[in-house]
Amino acid sequence: DFLLSKNIKIDTIILSVDPHMLSTYREVKNNEMYSSSLTNYLRRKFPVLIGQYTTSLPREIELWLVSQINYNVDEKPFDYSRLSVGERGKAISVRFNDQFYSQSASSKLKRELESIISICLKNDIIVYGLKFPLVSEYANLAEGSNFGADKALLEYNYMVLDYQDAVTDDSFFKDQDHLTEEGGLILLKKLTKD
Repeated sequence: DFLLSKNIKIDTIILSVDPHMLSTYREVKNNEMYSSSLTNYLRRKFPVLIGQYTTSLPREIELWLVSQINYNVDEKPFDYSRLSVGERGKAISVRFNDQFYSQSASSKLKRELESIISICLKNDIIVYGLKFPLVSEYANLAEGSNFGADKALLEYNYMVLDYQDAVTDDSFFKDQDHLTEEGGLILLKKLTKD
């Protein structure tokens, strides 16, 4: 609605409709993207870090403070393809429990999706739903707990492009539900072809 209010012409949008897209996990993660609690805390406590005053020195101070706090820093990047079968099973279980800890969809995200659909219908905007590739074991588990973003689009006769099985080699996954750069290129080629 914001872009339309600025007279920006939109004819098509693509929405992710993976099984967890209407989960309370996703609601929290969406908001986390826009408000890092650590950054906000640091900027409240150390106003010199506020963007308009930022120079290389305050940025160095911010980086040093973050390193001292050791806040959510993985020393080694996660590499799904190098895990044993048992470690993969554990990683899948942990991820599933994180994303589907609630058996109920987020009412806030459901309303937002309904609002997006309403705006698109009113403005003749084409909507595609996109299901991204998932490791097969995770896809089977997640699909059984699908919160229904894909079904919401299908109810309005919007097309859902299901690419959950488009990349089958686990070496192209960073984790259970995110592709590596190479995996992303495989997906992009398939999307472009289709």
